[in-house]
Amino acid sequence: MEQVSSTQVGTAIASSHVCPKCQEVGRVYRSWPRGILENVGLKLLPPYGLYRCHNCNWRGWKVRSNSSPILARLLVAVYLILLVTIVGAAVFFLRRLFPTPTRMP
Repeated sequence: MEQVSSTQVGTAIASSHVCPKCQEVGRVYRSWPRGILENVGLKLLPPYGLYRCHNCNWRGWKVRSNSSPILARLLVAVYLILLVTIVGAAVFFLRRLFPTPTRMP
């Protein structure tokens, strides 16, 4: 069995990422979160990670190479359904709490 160095493994992992802006292969690397929203996003969306392209300086969210794209889309869909449900319930209760005034003829 052939020995694989850590440099070869790192190159193989990095080359599996393609920049969505410039389509360069192997120039996209993990990026550190900036601010509280990105930190919360990393906790709530484990299949996604922050990446940066060293060629065109693109920075954004991508599905991590070790996670399933279907799982990532499913998780986003569940969060969207949850958000719509919460907003809908808030609107429903606020309309009941503060009804619109009716005009007197």
